[in-house]
Amino acid sequence: MLRAALVLMVLLAGPALAATGGDQVNTSHGEAYSRAWCSACHAVGRGEAAAESSAVPSFQSLADNPELTEIALHAFLNTPHRTMLNVILSPDQADDIVTYILSLRHK
Repeated sequence: MLRAALVLMVLLAGPALAATGGDQVNTSHGEAYSRAWCSACHAVGRGEAAAESSAVPSFQSLADNPELTEIALHAFLNTPHRTMLNVILSPDQADDIVTYILSLRHK
């Protein structure tokens, strides 16, 4: 049931967000995609922490890891993982999500 709801959210959110975009990387779109597709398992907001017992990292912890580069995040998003939903991202969507994650990095 949860998976069906997530798929429906992706189908509904994707075209609407794509229609408002352009060719530029967009942090607000990345946040919207993250909330629609990733928030069922990940804490995606600035400062949100994952549950201590959870093996799923928060986006904040990803952003604050200095070893996670833009290239590493792109590679991760484009590699299938058995514990993640099989969401296929367009290059623009992946760019937006990576930009959003990196925008959370503490300066």
